Amino acid sequence: MRKVISCLHFFILFAIPSLSQQSLSLSGKITDKSSSPVQGASVHVLNSNLGAITDAGGHFTITSISTGKYIIEITAIGYASVSQAVSVSSGKSEEITIQLADIYGQLDEVLVSAQKKEENLQQVPFSISALTARQVKDYRLWNNKELTAIIPNLYSNNS
Repeated sequence: MRKVISCLHFFILFAIPSLSQQSLSLSGKITDKSSSPVQGASVHVLNSNLGAITDAGGHFTITSISTGKYIIEITAIGYASVSQAVSVSSGKSEEITIQLADIYGQLDEVLVSAQKKEENLQQVPFSISALTARQVKDYRLWNNKELTAIIPNLYSNNS
């Protein structure tokens, strides 16, 4: 009898916390500027392996996500990628709607992985130099060694 009670206590001790960790879902709709659905857009939760692809109606659902604040990145061919902060909370199933801009109207943002995680270039607490394709063409940069002339504190040798 004592073994049965101790097994029951053991089960309750480990089963109740696992039930309290709810597996939620994040859903939404991806549209373009004219509010038409974007099919085949990739929705990815940064710094995780969670993601989804939009269907013909532009809808997506990411399952098995826990409560917390996340940054999702949406990419689609012909559209500029978008990153947006979202908050997932229990008891609140809110559908988010995100509009994508045409790629020719807006440049993609630069993500830096200097701290082993994806971050926006303007939020990194380091000194970073970023060059556009036009600057590379204007400066006539043909190899990495020529970068030392325009980027401060950069040393490069021919290895």
